[in-house]
Amino acid sequence: MHKVSKDTIVYAMSSQNKPVLHVEPGTQILFETWDALHGQVKSADKGFDSLDWNRVNPATGPVYINGVQAGDILSVKIDKIEVAVTNMVAYLTKNEGFTMDDAVMLTSMVADVRICQVVDPKKTVRVEFPKKYLRE
Repeated sequence: MHKVSKDTIVYAMSSQNKPVLHVEPGTQILFETWDALHGQVKSADKGFDSLDWNRVNPATGPVYINGVQAGDILSVKIDKIEVAVTNMVAYLTKNEGFTMDDAVMLTSMVADVRICQVVDPKKTVRVEFPKKYLRE
């Protein structure tokens, strides 16, 4: 299995981006990824006004698949996604009054992680959390 480090990122999709890896079709690849804010939020009290907005939505890669031509259709199988739910836990502790332990436990039980769109890294993964567990 090949591994693509989260240190090899792009902020915009472009044919000018140089591949960080060349592989044959069917090759398994482990992609390390950043969160949407490129690790800039380390605590619940960091405000959005302090973010570097030129460093958001990093995408790991790109990877070149040998033999693929323009117009070919690729099938991608995602075997596993490990998502840090740090922002959800931070929100629950700061805004909803949960302890850290309770926020982690509740998030692991009721939050639903969904892939929204594979093409646009700005909307790749989201966490859905039922409102019934939040304050009204």
